[in-house]
Amino acid sequence: MKWNKINYDNLEKAAYGCNKTDYKILRDFLINNEIIAIRNPSWIGTTIKRFLELGGKSCGKTYINLKTEIPNIIDHCRLYKNKKAEVFIVSHSYLPIKKIIEEFNAWNDGNFTLHIFGSEKSWYWPGNTNLLIITLVNVKVNF
Repeated sequence: MKWNKINYDNLEKAAYGCNKTDYKILRDFLINNEIIAIRNPSWIGTTIKRFLELGGKSCGKTYINLKTEIPNIIDHCRLYKNKKAEVFIVSHSYLPIKKIIEEFNAWNDGNFTLHIFGSEKSWYWPGNTNLLIITLVNVKVNF
């Protein structure tokens, strides 16, 4: 799977969407973080850390699927990349925020940061899913 350029005039392809998707929230995220590309959350290549360090380029032979690599908190997930080649792992989880934090902390080896924006910023199903974004430690997420 390759990176696909974001079409700001047709955001349906830029979201893991449902009939409740709020495209204004998605647009705000895309614009505020200068997002230029999207892809599915799996690849043939290297570790999650190395994939993010390489700006979403993959090399190697290991199959990585974020839903199985980051247990329990990945749902309705997409990867986004900005102009600086920073990669954002974006998930919309049905879990409560406290449980998301517990699961992330049990998985994280110290190389990643969890950014939680709650249900009001989840464009997948606002009010019913919590938006969480995982990045390398030094990456800032703007909303």
